[in-house]
This record gives sequence, C-alpha cells and structure tokens, in this order.
Amino acid sequence: MDQRRIAEVLDALDDQIRSGGLIFTKLQDLKRGVLRDLLVVRPNTLSGTRRGILDDFVDWASGGTPSKSNAQYWNGSIPWVTPKDMKSALLQRTADSLTSRGVSAGSRLAPEEAVFIVVRGMILAHTFPVSRVPRVAAFNQDVKAVVPRGDLLPEYLKYWFMANADTFLRLVGESTHGTKKLDLPDLKSIPAAIPAMHEQRRTLSMLHTLDARIGFETDLLQKLRREKAGVLTDLLSGYVRVPQETAS
Repeated sequence: MDQRRIAEVLDALDDQIRSGGLIFTKLQDLKRGVLRDLLVVRPNTLSGTRRGILDDFVDWASGGTPSKSNAQYWNGSIPWVTPKDMKSALLQRTADSLTSRGVSAGSRLAPEEAVFIVVRGMILAHTFPVSRVPRVAAFNQDVKAVVPRGDLLPEYLKYWFMANADTFLRLVGESTHGTKKLDLPDLKSIPAAIPAMHEQRRTLSMLHTLDARIGFETDLLQKLRREKAGVLTDLLSGYVRVPQETAS
C-alpha cells in the first residue's frame, strides 16, 4: 500500500468518523428534547395522569460501604453500585462486588425494580447520573435506590429521572467539605406527573426505538475508530509498509 493510498484510506475513515459523530450528537440532542416532551410536558395533557410529589410514587433506600479491610466482604456475586459505575442508563456490571456477608456488614440490597441515582459526589456539578441494574444489587452511601410503587414502571421511572435531570441539578448543594450533594427532603418534594400504565408503555416503546438507533450509531462509530486504529497500528508495526521510493 503506497503512501497516497494510505492517506486516502485514513481520510475516508476520518470523514466517516466525523459524519458519525455529528449524527450521534444530533440524536443525543433529539433524545433530550423527546424526553422532556414525553415525560414532562405530555403527561400533564393526558387524562388519568396522577399528580403529586415524587415521594408519593416511590420508596427510598440508602446504601453503605462494608470494611474494605475484610476480604470476606468483597469479590462476591452481588454487584455493588457506586457513582464511578454509573456511566450508562443500563448498568450491566460494576467494578466491585460483595458477598452476602459484606451486604449484611455495611451495605444494602435493592430489588430489580430499583433505579439508582447519585446523591453525593463532584460529578453532580455538571451531571445527574441515573442507572438501572437488571438484577438485585447492593450500593454505597453516595447512591440512592429509588423503588417505584403501584402503577409506576421501573423503566419509566428511569427515563423520568433522565428527563428531569436539570431540575435535580438545580437542587445540588455542598457539604461542609465542599462535596456536591442532593438532600433527600428536596428530592422527595419534586413535583411529578405520572400517566396511566398504558401511556407509560407507549412512551417506553418510542424511547426504546430511539435508543436502538442511538445504539446502532454508537456501535458504528466505535467500529470506525477501531478500523482507523488498526490501520495506524499496522503502519507503526511495519505490517503495512510504505515503499521506500514513495516514503522518500
């Protein structure tokens, strides 16, 4: 492969990566608008919507951290959720895990229906992390487990938190040590409008379709970046060589 051909391949990949990045950004912007329209604005126009404060619709649980010096508490089969894990709305794995003894000694289990939100940490200066774990999980003191009651679907609650992220961020204060935090009384008193079950399912169907498109574009963008990295690695390792007369 000569130098000109290598440059053409890299330029083509760069163009596709830029294009994919623009599409991804537009879809993320679209999702923010759709979330607000479907979960904040639209419920107030529907009959059958229940109105109140968030505490009317959910239960709250606080977690903790067992002693890290006791090996019997750690590396078990129970996921242990902390803010550093909550980089996506669907949390498939956590960096650390507990044994049942570890949970009993200093943490707490949340059911599969729980939605996890960060309530303490510097990330709250700019981001309100929300995640669901598709199984029973433990969690630390910087996270609250929020469990829906009655006719509130867990997945709908997750998206509701995401749609209202700006509201939560406006409530962020500081501890005496300067750490960002959200106080439980403030969380409980946030106004909430929850539509009937069939409307929740309709909303989730639309959001899942949008998430599938975002997921497709994300996978495509990652594939293009891997391809570019592979070409560059081949060049640097000498697997693909530029002819001497071309390189000179």
